[in-house]
Amino acid sequence: MPALDKKSFDEVDREMELDKTHGALLDFEGMTVGRYTYAPGWHWVDVIAPVVGMDWCQVNHYGYALSGHLRVRHQDGSQTEVGPGEVYHISPGHRGEVAGDDAFVTIEFLPAAADEPRGSAVG
Repeated sequence: MPALDKKSFDEVDREMELDKTHGALLDFEGMTVGRYTYAPGWHWVDVIAPVVGMDWCQVNHYGYALSGHLRVRHQDGSQTEVGPGEVYHISPGHRGEVAGDDAFVTIEFLPAAADEPRGSAVG
């Protein structure tokens, strides 16, 4: 039977709080949608790596940047940056950090129950 499931970030299913990190999460069948805010000075290696026990984020990230900038360093030595209005995919093997003096705010689309602290957007 056809269905339409809808939710609002005004009433989230779950929240995630870590140092300089806030996640508001909406759970759907087969997918989690998160709005993540990373404060200036946020670095994946400082906040998320100790929690997940990995040197590099191994998550595929698909998202839309609302504000701020995220610098992404890849294991191969390259780096990219994501900014407001950009839709992105970040492949596994990366580390993210907030670039500049503004918080990075993003919406990410993840597999269901992807509530492990992983940074948002961003590894």
